[in-house]
Amino acid sequence: MRICGWLGISGLMFSMASFADMGDDLIQAAEQALIQQNQLQAEEKYQQALNYYTQQAENQAKQINVLLQLSILAYQQGEFSKAIPLLKKAVSLCEVIKNASVDCFAVLHNLGATYQAQGENDLAEPFYHQLLTLQIAKLGENARDIIPTLNALASLSYQLGRYPQAQHFYQRLLSLQEIHQQPVLATLEALAELAFTRFKDLSTAQKLYERVLTLQTVDGESLAVTNTLNLLGLIAFQQQDYAKAEPLYQQALALREKLLGREHADVAVSLNNLAKLYATQGQYEKAKPLYIKAITILEQQEIPNNPILRKVKENLQNLLVQQSQ
Repeated sequence: MRICGWLGISGLMFSMASFADMGDDLIQAAEQALIQQNQLQAEEKYQQALNYYTQQAENQAKQINVLLQLSILAYQQGEFSKAIPLLKKAVSLCEVIKNASVDCFAVLHNLGATYQAQGENDLAEPFYHQLLTLQIAKLGENARDIIPTLNALASLSYQLGRYPQAQHFYQRLLSLQEIHQQPVLATLEALAELAFTRFKDLSTAQKLYERVLTLQTVDGESLAVTNTLNLLGLIAFQQQDYAKAEPLYQQALALREKLLGREHADVAVSLNNLAKLYATQGQYEKAKPLYIKAITILEQQEIPNNPILRKVKENLQNLLVQQSQ
């Protein structure tokens, strides 16, 4: 669940060539400084423009734009503590003009993203919620521009451990992505992970991972495909649908051997999974050599106190005990 990035206006900056007053001249000078990669001079010119517009009460929209540009410069330099007060001042001005400026959406998003980047998720959340409310009111519930906000809220809710809320936002996000023909793979993966690991809803997780697998295989063979095959095998195993689990585990194993080599640790994991499937069904003679092969691979890794190696050895020991009974 990734942290949401910043939003800019037309590549972070406007072209202000049509304006003629001093403030706009200063903004043009700042933009020219950025083209020349002189951030210090750009910041100085933006600050002068802000001072100029602050003296003119009717120019709140331009103040908001300059504050946004200054905050972007601060954010790009990792100066989050400098960006936040600039954005907060812009939020206050947005409230004065009743969020009439298109910059206000970017301000709210960027303030939430800055808090999130610092790990202050509880402070980020209300700004994303405020942004979503304003966007729906102005653009409608199905507007394409709402997609980044829903993604931010879904990710943030997950990070805060609010899994039902995260699921709600991811479902709304998926619906909008489908309406606007946007890529849905990452959203499907997030919903599948929630269903499987957080809600233990195996049936829903299975359907979602099957959709994920379909999209992943469009690009051919990949490690992502092996992971999804393995997860689908695990779901089938937990559903005690062993006939369905076996070919999924076998496909994951074969593809991992092809992509990673036969001695890779992930191959050992697949061998263990397949062995456990056979052992659960009492097919000890098929399971035992797979466990032994997995152990050999993992011992070659020479990882101290390897928990995976310890677990595979435990599984083999349990098999030997069951065989002897």
